[in-house]
Amino acid sequence: MGVEQSKCAACCADKDESGKDISIQPVEGSGMTGNEEVAETKLAPASAEGTIKVKDSEQATLNFKDDATYTGGVVDGKRDGYGTYKSPTETYEGQWKNDKQNGEGKHTWSDGRSYEGQYVNGRFSGKGKMVWRTDKGTMIYEGDYLDDAKHGFGKFTWPNGNVYEGGWQNGKRHGKATFTTSTGKQKVGFWQDDKFVRWEDDDGEPSQA
Repeated sequence: MGVEQSKCAACCADKDESGKDISIQPVEGSGMTGNEEVAETKLAPASAEGTIKVKDSEQATLNFKDDATYTGGVVDGKRDGYGTYKSPTETYEGQWKNDKQNGEGKHTWSDGRSYEGQYVNGRFSGKGKMVWRTDKGTMIYEGDYLDDAKHGFGKFTWPNGNVYEGGWQNGKRHGKATFTTSTGKQKVGFWQDDKFVRWEDDDGEPSQA
Protein backbone atom coordinates (compact mmCIF):
# COMPACT_ATOMS: atom_id res chain seq x y z
CA MET A 1 0.00 0.00 0.00
CA GLY A 2 1.40 3.38 -0.96
CA VAL A 3 1.81 6.17 1.54
CA GLU A 4 0.80 9.70 0.58
CA GLN A 5 2.75 12.68 1.86
CA SER A 6 0.92 14.16 4.84
CA LYS A 7 -0.74 17.55 4.40
CA CYS A 8 -0.70 18.30 8.10
CA ALA A 9 2.02 20.94 7.94
CA ALA A 10 -0.53 23.72 7.51
CA CYS A 11 -2.15 22.70 10.78
CA CYS A 12 1.05 23.02 12.74
CA ALA A 13 1.54 26.80 12.73
CA ASP A 14 -0.16 29.23 15.09
CA LYS A 15 0.22 32.42 13.02
CA ASP A 16 -0.04 33.34 9.36
CA GLU A 17 2.48 35.43 7.42
CA SER A 18 1.03 38.68 8.80
CA GLY A 19 1.33 37.45 12.37
CA LYS A 20 -2.41 36.92 12.85
CA ASP A 21 -3.36 34.23 15.33
CA ILE A 22 -4.92 31.42 13.33
CA SER A 23 -4.50 28.70 15.91
CA ILE A 24 -8.25 28.25 16.31
CA GLN A 25 -8.95 28.26 12.59
CA PRO A 26 -9.63 24.85 11.03
CA VAL A 27 -7.63 24.12 7.90
CA GLU A 28 -9.33 23.38 4.61
CA GLY A 29 -8.98 19.68 4.02
CA SER A 30 -8.49 17.15 6.75
CA GLY A 31 -4.72 17.27 6.75
CA MET A 32 -4.85 13.52 7.08
CA THR A 33 -3.61 10.76 4.91
CA GLY A 34 -6.34 8.53 3.64
CA ASN A 35 -5.67 5.66 1.32
CA GLU A 36 -3.21 3.89 3.58
CA GLU A 37 -6.14 3.18 5.85
CA VAL A 38 -6.77 -0.08 4.08
CA ALA A 39 -7.11 -2.97 6.45
CA GLU A 40 -7.42 -5.89 4.10
CA THR A 41 -4.04 -7.43 4.19
CA LYS A 42 -3.12 -7.27 0.68
CA LEU A 43 -1.14 -9.27 3.20
CA ALA A 44 -1.01 -12.31 1.03
CA PRO A 45 -2.91 -14.29 -1.57
CA ALA A 46 -5.65 -16.55 -0.35
CA SER A 47 -3.68 -19.67 -1.16
CA ALA A 48 -0.26 -20.10 0.37
CA GLU A 49 2.79 -21.35 -1.44
CA GLY A 50 4.81 -24.13 0.10
CA THR A 51 3.81 -26.76 2.57
CA ILE A 52 1.25 -26.56 5.36
CA LYS A 53 2.74 -27.82 8.58
CA VAL A 54 -0.26 -28.87 10.59
CA LYS A 55 0.36 -28.86 14.33
CA ASP A 56 -3.09 -30.20 15.14
CA SER A 57 -6.54 -30.22 13.62
CA GLU A 58 -6.99 -26.44 13.95
CA GLN A 59 -3.53 -24.84 14.12
CA ALA A 60 -1.14 -24.54 11.19
CA THR A 61 1.78 -22.60 9.76
CA LEU A 62 1.36 -21.29 6.23
CA ASN A 63 4.25 -20.06 4.09
CA PHE A 64 3.68 -17.30 1.55
CA LYS A 65 5.74 -15.43 -1.02
CA ASP A 66 8.15 -12.69 0.05
CA ASP A 67 9.17 -14.47 3.25
CA ALA A 68 5.70 -14.06 4.77
CA THR A 69 4.25 -16.57 7.22
CA TYR A 70 0.99 -17.15 9.04
CA THR A 71 0.65 -19.13 12.25
CA GLY A 72 -2.74 -19.79 13.76
CA GLY A 73 -6.17 -21.15 13.08
CA VAL A 74 -6.86 -22.68 9.67
CA VAL A 75 -10.12 -24.05 8.29
CA ASP A 76 -10.20 -25.67 4.85
CA GLY A 77 -6.81 -24.16 4.03
CA LYS A 78 -7.90 -20.61 4.92
CA ARG A 79 -6.90 -18.42 7.85
CA ASP A 80 -9.68 -18.66 10.41
CA GLY A 81 -9.79 -18.04 14.15
CA TYR A 82 -6.84 -16.41 15.91
CA GLY A 83 -3.53 -16.04 14.13
CA THR A 84 -0.48 -13.95 13.29
CA TYR A 85 0.66 -12.95 9.82
CA LYS A 86 4.20 -11.59 9.42
CA SER A 87 6.03 -10.22 6.40
CA PRO A 88 9.05 -7.94 6.00
CA THR A 89 6.73 -4.92 5.77
CA GLU A 90 3.80 -5.62 8.09
CA THR A 91 2.42 -7.73 10.91
CA TYR A 92 -1.18 -8.51 11.79
CA GLU A 93 -2.17 -10.35 14.94
CA GLY A 94 -5.78 -11.04 15.72
CA GLN A 95 -8.94 -12.71 14.58
CA TRP A 96 -9.64 -14.07 11.10
CA LYS A 97 -12.61 -15.47 9.24
CA ASN A 98 -12.58 -17.00 5.77
CA ASP A 99 -9.01 -15.76 5.10
CA LYS A 100 -9.72 -12.12 6.09
CA GLN A 101 -9.31 -10.13 9.28
CA ASN A 102 -12.57 -10.25 11.18
CA GLY A 103 -13.05 -9.28 14.82
CA GLU A 104 -10.37 -7.72 17.02
CA GLY A 105 -6.80 -7.29 15.86
CA LYS A 106 -3.66 -5.19 15.61
CA HIS A 107 -1.89 -4.28 12.37
CA THR A 108 1.54 -2.63 12.27
CA TRP A 109 3.61 -1.51 9.28
CA SER A 110 7.36 -1.07 8.91
CA ASP A 111 6.90 2.67 8.22
CA GLY A 112 5.57 3.19 11.75
CA ARG A 113 1.83 3.15 11.09
CA SER A 114 -0.37 1.05 13.31
CA TYR A 115 -4.04 0.20 13.71
CA GLU A 116 -5.69 -1.55 16.62
CA GLY A 117 -9.38 -2.25 16.76
CA GLN A 118 -12.24 -3.98 15.02
CA TYR A 119 -12.49 -5.49 11.54
CA VAL A 120 -15.33 -6.81 9.42
CA ASN A 121 -14.58 -8.90 6.34
CA GLY A 122 -11.03 -7.59 5.98
CA ARG A 123 -11.80 -3.90 6.58
CA PHE A 124 -11.60 -1.46 9.47
CA SER A 125 -15.16 -1.41 10.79
CA GLY A 126 -16.26 -0.59 14.33
CA LYS A 127 -14.06 1.02 16.97
CA GLY A 128 -10.40 1.54 16.18
CA LYS A 129 -7.25 3.57 16.71
CA MET A 130 -4.94 4.52 13.84
CA VAL A 131 -1.52 6.08 14.37
CA TRP A 132 0.62 7.77 11.70
CA ARG A 133 4.21 8.89 12.24
CA THR A 134 5.30 11.79 10.04
CA ASP A 135 8.21 14.22 9.80
CA LYS A 136 6.12 16.66 11.85
CA GLY A 137 5.32 14.13 14.55
CA THR A 138 2.57 11.68 15.39
CA MET A 139 -1.05 11.90 14.22
CA ILE A 140 -3.73 9.83 15.92
CA TYR A 141 -7.32 8.99 15.06
CA GLU A 142 -9.46 7.14 17.57
CA GLY A 143 -13.11 6.45 16.95
CA ASP A 144 -15.58 4.86 14.56
CA TYR A 145 -14.73 3.23 11.24
CA LEU A 146 -16.87 1.81 8.44
CA ASP A 147 -15.41 -0.03 5.44
CA ASP A 148 -11.89 1.36 6.00
CA ALA A 149 -13.09 4.97 6.40
CA LYS A 150 -13.51 7.20 9.45
CA HIS A 151 -17.27 7.25 9.85
CA GLY A 152 -19.38 8.17 12.86
CA PHE A 153 -17.74 9.86 15.84
CA GLY A 154 -14.01 10.20 16.28
CA LYS A 155 -11.11 12.20 17.64
CA PHE A 156 -8.17 13.27 15.47
CA THR A 157 -5.01 14.72 17.03
CA TRP A 158 -2.37 16.55 14.97
CA PRO A 159 1.36 16.55 15.80
CA ASN A 160 1.14 20.06 17.27
CA GLY A 161 -1.62 19.06 19.69
CA ASN A 162 -4.63 20.48 17.84
CA VAL A 163 -7.66 18.23 18.16
CA TYR A 164 -10.84 17.71 16.15
CA GLU A 165 -13.47 15.68 17.99
CA GLY A 166 -16.82 15.08 16.38
CA GLY A 167 -18.58 13.78 13.30
CA TRP A 168 -17.09 11.95 10.33
CA GLN A 169 -18.62 10.71 7.10
CA ASN A 170 -16.88 8.53 4.53
CA GLY A 171 -13.45 9.46 5.81
CA LYS A 172 -14.10 13.21 5.99
CA ARG A 173 -14.94 15.61 8.79
CA HIS A 174 -18.68 16.15 8.69
CA GLY A 175 -21.21 17.51 11.13
CA LYS A 176 -20.77 19.08 14.55
CA ALA A 177 -17.41 18.94 16.30
CA THR A 178 -15.22 20.56 18.91
CA PHE A 179 -11.92 22.01 17.72
CA THR A 180 -9.25 22.48 20.39
CA THR A 181 -5.79 23.97 19.91
CA SER A 182 -2.63 22.94 21.71
CA THR A 183 -2.94 26.10 23.83
CA GLY A 184 -6.42 25.17 25.02
CA LYS A 185 -8.50 27.44 22.79
CA GLN A 186 -11.72 25.64 22.05
CA LYS A 187 -14.73 26.20 19.81
CA VAL A 188 -17.66 24.18 18.59
CA GLY A 189 -18.26 24.30 14.87
CA PHE A 190 -19.72 22.59 11.85
CA TRP A 191 -18.00 20.85 8.94
CA GLN A 192 -19.34 19.51 5.67
CA ASP A 193 -17.49 17.21 3.29
CA ASP A 194 -14.22 17.94 5.15
CA LYS A 195 -14.64 21.72 4.88
CA PHE A 196 -15.24 24.11 7.74
CA VAL A 197 -18.69 25.77 7.54
CA ARG A 198 -19.14 27.97 10.61
CA TRP A 199 -18.70 28.25 14.36
CA GLU A 200 -21.66 27.59 16.61
CA ASP A 201 -20.96 30.84 18.48
CA ASP A 202 -19.09 33.64 16.71
CA ASP A 203 -18.73 35.97 19.72
CA GLY A 204 -14.98 36.21 19.40
CA GLU A 205 -12.14 34.03 20.57
CA PRO A 206 -13.01 31.16 22.93
CA SER A 207 -11.92 31.22 26.52
CA GLN A 208 -8.94 29.15 27.57
CA ALA A 209 -9.92 25.58 28.43
